[in-house]
Amino acid sequence: MTQPNTLRRVAFPEAGEGCELLLRFPGFAALQNHYGAQWFNHCVEALLRMDTEVMNIVLAYGVTQNGEIKNDMSFATMDGRCTLDRLQTACLDAFTLGANGLTWEEHCNKVDEANKKAIEEAKRAGEAEAEAEANPTTAPAAGLDGSKSKPTASDSLL
Repeated sequence: MTQPNTLRRVAFPEAGEGCELLLRFPGFAALQNHYGAQWFNHCVEALLRMDTEVMNIVLAYGVTQNGEIKNDMSFATMDGRCTLDRLQTACLDAFTLGANGLTWEEHCNKVDEANKKAIEEAKRAGEAEAEAEANPTTAPAAGLDGSKSKPTASDSLL
């Protein structure tokens, strides 16, 4: 598994020679101010829909050339420089690299692995519970002394 590295950037020559794309805190703040409390999920969903408004913010705050932010970048200035699909991929990568140090693909793989693990753990827990219900003699001990017998009234007097 790839370890997060917040210094990675998306090479983005379509915006000009030496250009890179990485969304930083000012860009995240602009997105949060614009979209409110659910800004993060909204922006991911919007980028997946190829929403040009969110792409404009990512471009305006994320494109750098030789370490300097190029604030003049927008969806309109990218016209004819690359496909919409390439722009979407670059914006998603810039968004997740800035958020957690992973490219969009790495982020999705990490989420998939976590989901698979959670499903497997839930499945094992369900199987153990079903086994305990089906075979009460193999269930954990019910007695206070660790015996398999259930507590009796006299046990509570101890």
